[in-house]
Amino acid sequence: MRWTRTRTTLLALTVMICACPAQGAGQADITAPRVGETRVVPTTFLPDPFINTKVSLGLGYGKSSNILTPLLEIEGDPILGLEGDLLYLILDFEYKYAVREWVAVWARIRVAGRLGNEIQSILAQGVNAATGFELGWLFRLYETDRHYLSTGISVRNGSATLVDILGWANGIIEDEEVGLIWKSPTLGTVGEMHYAYAANDFTALQFLGQLSYSETVIRATNNEWYYGLGGLVSFDLAKRTDAPVGLALGYKYTTIPEGGDEIAEGTHAVLVGLSYMGRPDFSIGLDLEFQKVPLKGLDDPAKFFTATISSQYFF
Repeated sequence: MRWTRTRTTLLALTVMICACPAQGAGQADITAPRVGETRVVPTTFLPDPFINTKVSLGLGYGKSSNILTPLLEIEGDPILGLEGDLLYLILDFEYKYAVREWVAVWARIRVAGRLGNEIQSILAQGVNAATGFELGWLFRLYETDRHYLSTGISVRNGSATLVDILGWANGIIEDEEVGLIWKSPTLGTVGEMHYAYAANDFTALQFLGQLSYSETVIRATNNEWYYGLGGLVSFDLAKRTDAPVGLALGYKYTTIPEGGDEIAEGTHAVLVGLSYMGRPDFSIGLDLEFQKVPLKGLDDPAKFFTATISSQYFF
């Protein structure tokens, strides 16, 4: 009931804000993100720091390198560890509306699933599915021809479902009552600071800082503070060549759980993105991302390679 009341209250507030007519939203303002005259390459890697109206959709597929689950013991005798690959699927949808020239409201739905591609990896890591709904507000603080500063706050409501086959089997061995399937709803808030800088007419830099206070996936623990840091450099190659494409390179570190996993430490991620930017109101691209995710229960971080097709339409 608490989750339903929270979503209802936030949605009602957002509807009231969006009922106010937007100012300065003429046809000439329909354009992709820019810092001054420098166009920024849109990606799913970092949140968009700009006040605009858009719809974005991302569909990703990922796979891990070979994962070895630590050795198990039965009555003091070790048995072989289980190894295999993990598959990862992501669906991400976002709608953002510029209420005023200095404020925007946005909503995001994210669905993620994780599954082993072999029997041993399914036994070792189980099956994980997570859904999340995020509602937030973005405020422009400062803007010049070369600088753009904004801040945002959002509320996240998520739910994770895990089929823990290995934990259930260990519970039987240890004569403990451990459930095979468990669900965990989470609620949290996230504060963000964004900064974008136009180095020249075709190079832009983005920086992100996040601070979150949220319930944990493991319900037996208390609420925790999380944080994230990231940076991105993008190149509008159309300024130097005849190709209407953009290149983005990025890095981020975050302790904020994504996809319903309970991570032991922070996650490192590196991005290489390529986008078509031949139209001022539309972009589509391919984001290639390498992640090191320290999943609990593993001696070494899991290494994921994810390919995401993302499209954004501005209006």
